[in-house]
Amino acid sequence: MSPLPHFTQVQSHGSTHPNTSEIYEPVYPSLYEITFVLPSIVQNQGRDPLLLLENAVSISGLTVHKDLGSAMQRFKYSTRMFLTMPEDTSLDSVNIGFNVNVGNAGDVFNYNALRSWYDLAWNSQNGTLSYKRDIVGTIIVNHHDRKGYVIRRITLHNCQMKNISGYLDDVKWDENTSIVDQIDCEFIVDYWTDERVDLDSGSPGNVYE
Repeated sequence: MSPLPHFTQVQSHGSTHPNTSEIYEPVYPSLYEITFVLPSIVQNQGRDPLLLLENAVSISGLTVHKDLGSAMQRFKYSTRMFLTMPEDTSLDSVNIGFNVNVGNAGDVFNYNALRSWYDLAWNSQNGTLSYKRDIVGTIIVNHHDRKGYVIRRITLHNCQMKNISGYLDDVKWDENTSIVDQIDCEFIVDYWTDERVDLDSGSPGNVYE
């Protein structure tokens, strides 16, 4: 006769189980950092990517599990299914939100750094354009645990800024109890590297410590 289910018999309940030395922890969606490798032209302007890391408050659109297509064969009234390749292998809409702050000299530094990246593709003030090789940067998303060990890293390669929201797009005199929440940037990405700790596949733990 099987024993009645009890908390102490569950291995993944977050405390020590008598049959294992493992202590399981939950995964927290807020424990992450985004590192930016800016295009060389933006770097040469003296823009500080660390300020972007410290003020990147959200990211969405990391659809790294692409839907696979399907194809069907038929024998009379019977069918069988096969998987095909994904329809696309790039990312068309990665969105990152940033805090907006102004320095003592009136420099809205986060907006200015991001705007200089956007202006490489098309500068609305003088009409200049740039080659793709001068526009692309790299974005690295590190997801870590409570002690700071990186448990997953997604590196986005050949990132181009598709859009940036202006922080003066919508202002009102009666908005006197609020601040500018954030600016949002939309990126397109050619491809990505998805790294994670997977002990069953032979990957060592805490490899990105």
